[in-house]
Amino acid sequence: MEMREKIQNPLIYPSLSADMGAKAFIRTMSNIENIKLLKARYCRFLDQQMWDDFVELFTPGCMFAVEVKDPAQWSIFRKEGSNPEPISRDLWIAMVSRTMADGGMSAHHVHSPEISFVDDSNAIGFWALEDHLLTPAMKFHGWGRYEHRLIRIGSAWKIAAWRLRWMHIEAI
Repeated sequence: MEMREKIQNPLIYPSLSADMGAKAFIRTMSNIENIKLLKARYCRFLDQQMWDDFVELFTPGCMFAVEVKDPAQWSIFRKEGSNPEPISRDLWIAMVSRTMADGGMSAHHVHSPEISFVDDSNAIGFWALEDHLLTPAMKFHGWGRYEHRLIRIGSAWKIAAWRLRWMHIEAI
């Protein structure tokens, strides 16, 4: 079952409810805010190219997947064909940091978070996205959605699986 299908099933992801106790409500809201802070740091560390801090937001086994609604749009990246297979955290960060080298700039804007909990240490998050990337090799503007599987390790939330679904990207 995909993340998108699971979040719509209230039996799998119970929502906040009037009959939940005050402590449970505060704990849930605190976890939601901590996950939103994790995503805010994701955008800041990525856009400011703070790679040592950026890598710490993910579990070591995190896999990254990127999809484009129209595969023809991969031509912006000088690639042909369909959406690529998911890749590891370290490979993805190395690829992005190389792309941003030599004066590359990005701006990532996320909003409208939807965060649901599987249990006390596992969550699913969705964010609307708009991004701009300017490098010597490519310049584009895109929008779509991030989908994350999140895990709490100790008191910190980490991204355990990452998917970007671009609804549209265009060269600028």
